[in-house]
Amino acid sequence: MSKAKRMSQIVSSIDDLAKFAKANPVEWEGELARLLKGPGGFRQKLKTPLERLRNLRDRVTDQFIDRDDAITAVIASLISGVPVVLLGPPGTAKSAIVRAIARLCGLRPGGSVMDADDDQVGAYFEYLLTRHTMPEEIFGPPDLEKLRDGVFQRNTLAMLPEAHIAFLDEVFRGGSHILNTLLAVINEKLFHDGQRVLSVPLIGVIGAANVPPTDPDLDAFFDRFPIRVWLHSVLAASDSGPSHDGDVSREMIDLGGKEEIRRLVSTWSRNSSPDLDKLVACTNDFRAARAELALRLTEQDLEEARERFDRVFTRLRGRCRLSDRSYFALWKFGLALDVLQPEGVEKNGHIRVFRWVASLDAERRHVEDVLGQLEGVGGHGGEA
Repeated sequence: MSKAKRMSQIVSSIDDLAKFAKANPVEWEGELARLLKGPGGFRQKLKTPLERLRNLRDRVTDQFIDRDDAITAVIASLISGVPVVLLGPPGTAKSAIVRAIARLCGLRPGGSVMDADDDQVGAYFEYLLTRHTMPEEIFGPPDLEKLRDGVFQRNTLAMLPEAHIAFLDEVFRGGSHILNTLLAVINEKLFHDGQRVLSVPLIGVIGAANVPPTDPDLDAFFDRFPIRVWLHSVLAASDSGPSHDGDVSREMIDLGGKEEIRRLVSTWSRNSSPDLDKLVACTNDFRAARAELALRLTEQDLEEARERFDRVFTRLRGRCRLSDRSYFALWKFGLALDVLQPEGVEKNGHIRVFRWVASLDAERRHVEDVLGQLEGVGGHGGEA
């Protein structure tokens, strides 16, 4: 089949999720690159993927209690390519959120991307980093056959370089031999493997940690995660009230029971391939949304929003230690939040993004004070 015909089939399959999920991601990205250089008339076709991602957000939100912000942030991260780190104590659903998103996109832990005729539509990679984690645990062991020929090359099967979505728990504990390679993967979608450089299908890396890093040597790496979402226990005692609302505990048990049934059905099923008829979205939808985001970044009617964004950034920069590098990343993430908003809903992502820039309690209080001074912070964002 000719390349042009394959591209035409990918575009024509957008409305059929099961088919679109199996479209080769490299070819789809190549087609998007071609379309982005064209006249722009293809944006109408992107509405279906955007609607699926909004539905994905709603479906995942229904599975958790008080995790709307974290879920929205993770999905916006996967749209924008801006890394997010989920911060909070153990047991606050950090990994569960990312797993739910990956599952509803048809990704399997340990899976690998297969050809378009296979039911396997991609891979999800998850790992808990420690100071002793070795590169082969993340990027794959040396390929022994290549090594016998004097060539160092990793076997990346089922490892991070073949994943579409990656979740790294305690991401700041990895040594420099891990983090330096991750920077190229995160920033450039490139994996340096001996004498070769691989383009990876990764759409995003989600990090998690109990607390932000305190080692100054990690400041540069932490800066690569400009979106910091704090998660707290929904059952934690407040200063002046009961440990939790009885409705919360009942809802937790109800959701937990449904998840247990889903887990057992998945574990006991003889068929480990994803059921393409039950997908909510796919990673190719995120690639389509990223093209929509790129087009929005060039629109001319955002000057007023950009000025408000700039004023808030300037007020928060010193206290929250916002770098020059984070300026465009935060602006792009804010527009990704707007992409997730349905048509007709007021867009205020350029203000909402600042809810997730603080890494310390003092910084978070300062952010709340600054945003609280904006007129109608829940609406258009007002004036800073």
